[in-house]
Amino acid sequence: MVMQLKGQLLASTHLEAYTQNWIDFQYINGLVISGGGIFNGQGASAWPHNQCPKTRICKLLPVVNLVFSFVTNATISGISSVDSKLFHFQIFESRDITLDSIRISAPGDSPNTDGIHIADSTNIQVTNSVIGTVMTASPSPRLHQFDHLKCSMRSLAMASADLAKMLMRKMSTVWR
Repeated sequence: MVMQLKGQLLASTHLEAYTQNWIDFQYINGLVISGGGIFNGQGASAWPHNQCPKTRICKLLPVVNLVFSFVTNATISGISSVDSKLFHFQIFESRDITLDSIRISAPGDSPNTDGIHIADSTNIQVTNSVIGTVMTASPSPRLHQFDHLKCSMRSLAMASADLAKMLMRKMSTVWR
């Protein structure tokens, strides 16, 4: 499956439009996403409804910009994700995925907008990318590779200790 995005794709600002995530790729072998386009989650419309930064008992906003579940042999390159309502990229139960030349950004006051969250996946490579938000991996990184990244201090502060150590060794630039 090949998807090319040129220009900007805007998510709905109406939370009731979503039962789960914005764009969800499941059970695909050989996915390619490219084109230089922007996935704009328009998160500012949803962030006031996210009570999780203020209280322990809360319901997370259900909307992730791009979800990859049970995906194998994928290449995602040259795209941007901005202002997600929750996470920008979530990779779950997937393997052999390369994210190259990705740009992820959200304003500093956006709540819990992980840039890339990797869970129960193997051999995920993130290279030549700018991650302006948090990167997380659970339960722990498994054969993942992170090279030539530009990450914010926010990324390192929020990452797990093991992931933060690995990112520090691999990054080309850290900014505040």
